[in-house]
Amino acid sequence: MSASSFTFRHKVSDTALPYRQIGAFKPGEGVGGAELHWSDQQWRVLLEELRIRSHYEERYGKQSIPNDMTI
Repeated sequence: MSASSFTFRHKVSDTALPYRQIGAFKPGEGVGGAELHWSDQQWRVLLEELRIRSHYEERYGKQSIPNDMTI
């Protein structure tokens, strides 16, 4: 039963309770990224990721990155 049980809470301070009735919440199984897509998990963007182009331009010069490269 533990393989098909999930816990759920609305905020960190809540107690995690078993979530046994799977409706709109459909965790993925196996390969293919379904868990990340259907469970709507998103990670915070790191500061380094937001300024990667600026970092490389400052360090190596603007000519180091091709104009059509999207970073």
